[in-house]
Amino acid sequence: MDINVGGVGNLTALAQGTADATATSVSGLADAFAAQSAMGISQLEMKTASDDTLKSTATVVGNAKAMSTGDNSADSAWAAMDFDATGINGLALQAGGVGDLTAMGSVTGNAIAEGVASKADARADIDAMGLQDAWFSSSSDGTITGIGKVISDVSATSTANTAKAEGDFDATGIQALEAGIGGVSILKGQSQVVAAVSAQSVSESADAYSGVNFTDTTGGLNVVSDGSNVFGLSNIELAGKSDGTILGTASGAFDTSAESVLGNANAQASQIMRGISTLNLDLGGDGGINAIVQNSNFVSASSVSGNATAVASVDAIGLEGGNIHIAGNATIMANVGVDSKAEASTIGG
Repeated sequence: MDINVGGVGNLTALAQGTADATATSVSGLADAFAAQSAMGISQLEMKTASDDTLKSTATVVGNAKAMSTGDNSADSAWAAMDFDATGINGLALQAGGVGDLTAMGSVTGNAIAEGVASKADARADIDAMGLQDAWFSSSSDGTITGIGKVISDVSATSTANTAKAEGDFDATGIQALEAGIGGVSILKGQSQVVAAVSAQSVSESADAYSGVNFTDTTGGLNVVSDGSNVFGLSNIELAGKSDGTILGTASGAFDTSAESVLGNANAQASQIMRGISTLNLDLGGDGGINAIVQNSNFVSASSVSGNATAVASVDAIGLEGGNIHIAGNATIMANVGVDSKAEASTIGG
């Protein structure tokens, strides 16, 4: 889509998606699969002779719930959600005056599987992106903001059979941006993930995986993950004629747990966190850069009669990669705060 404006431009885009899946069975398979994708703007070229304000928001909200109450061990309750929200993907924006760009992608979703004698399997593949693949130019001051946000809960519970829960949760504020700004530059990329993955079983094994590949590929959703990725800014090129402020934040709160009475309990979680990754910056005035990572990663596994295994992994860096040139005074700060803990307890294993 092409838009040309002879004066001031103002464009707002909103995409909202809702997906709810529910399945209940007293015999056989209870299969609930919720899938939804929302995109505010895709492949837009916009040019204004004067100031330009562009805002785009994509939101996905949904749930998947499966319950099996049968007494057959061959039965199963399977709940899965595949959600994706992107504020902007593909943009060329040229403002003849002041430019103001804001993009947000937000996902909120829960997957719950419950079984009595049946297996319980819950899975989630979640992606939230603020701004991706963009070119931005403003003759005067320019402000660019991208936000990616995920809130999710994945749980599997079984009384007399196995319980398995798995999720991959990715959020990025801004990825792949090239910007040229004629005045003061302000760039903000913010990402946040709050994710809980839990599995509970009385008689059999309980397995919970967050950002970690699970070997069982049965079911309609195969979650592939090398760690939940949470990035504030990634692959940025910015040239500003005057002063500039750059902020990249990645925030995470992950809780992963597995509990079993008679079987084994296994819980694993992995995250890759970056405040700013690959920043090529050239400012003609003073500059301030803040790269912030804050993450909590709690993993617990407990069993009364079986074995218990808990693994927590975090790869966190505030600022990495790129080239920075600031003509005036410069303030550069990178802060990483990580609280990662793995606890495993067993009595008879």
